Amino acid sequence: MHGETVWFETQRRPEGYRIFGTEEGAYTAYHSLSPDGFSPDNSVAGFARELLAPDLYPGRRSYFHILDEAGGHFVTAPRDLGFESVRNFRELGGYPAADGRRVRWGRFYRSARLGGITPEEKQRFAQLGIRVVLDLRSDGEIAQMPDPVFEGSEQKVISALIQKNKQQVNLDPSVLFTFSPEEMLEDDAAFTERYRQMPFDNEAYHYLFDKLEKGETPVLFHCTAGKDRTGVAAMLILLALGVSWETIKEDYMLTNLFCGDILDEVLDKYYKPGQPEHVRHFLTCIAGVELRNLEAAYESVLARYGDVQRYFSEEFGLQGARMERLRDRYLEEVRPR
Repeated sequence: MHGETVWFETQRRPEGYRIFGTEEGAYTAYHSLSPDGFSPDNSVAGFARELLAPDLYPGRRSYFHILDEAGGHFVTAPRDLGFESVRNFRELGGYPAADGRRVRWGRFYRSARLGGITPEEKQRFAQLGIRVVLDLRSDGEIAQMPDPVFEGSEQKVISALIQKNKQQVNLDPSVLFTFSPEEMLEDDAAFTERYRQMPFDNEAYHYLFDKLEKGETPVLFHCTAGKDRTGVAAMLILLALGVSWETIKEDYMLTNLFCGDILDEVLDKYYKPGQPEHVRHFLTCIAGVELRNLEAAYESVLARYGDVQRYFSEEFGLQGARMERLRDRYLEEVRPR
């Protein structure tokens, strides 16, 4: 039986899927449309560490169930969903928790705004079975590009950024990119401060965790770029499930991988040689992410409550049996007991 460090990554390739394991072994891969089970008839191949698997279900969300010779059962899939018309569309499945279990695939989706989704990809969206779509944007951002109606999904709008005067914060990039360098400097500091405020007394995140406790998943939460308000929501879910802070940071930074082309375009267009470094920081925070902002949110949790456990107890009432039920619902064993 392999050690607890074994891990499989799956990448989408033109010719299929590349599956790569962190340890050599005797593995068999099964292709499935479900993260929760597979048919023995859908065996792809045996492999020792790396496999190029054909795509048996073109245009569908695919999962691979990996069995080893000792009864281990691992689930893996591409982190991103490969949508062309929805940016930064990915899920949180597969991450390891502190107790050795892993986050279940097919429960938690995150993305940028959905208003540009094509009819073809809207059909793919429907196949995901998403029960709740939570829009974290301000009214001003929604007016620019409202979400379409998704049949079969409960759609809820709750701004995740509210100022102390109860006004919503508008993070429409088309407005932010017009700022002068002086305005960028002022807003750069305010941007980090917003991260510090988001984890506390946040109606949107309370709604999200209420749905999770009730088992109303799969859930998709999104904002405009799918990185700031969405990134803090993802952080809170993963923290609640016992995922390490290091892994959470890595997930957050994936935005710069999946949206790297946009980030490069923005810097090329708006950053001029000789401008102060804070201009580059500001533009990076608008088109991509900088780790310092998520760290500010996490550190604010620790500063106020001392540890993550007390935070979830005080903010969400998640402690004891309630927290145990949440984790039992959304974590799975790598191997049968």
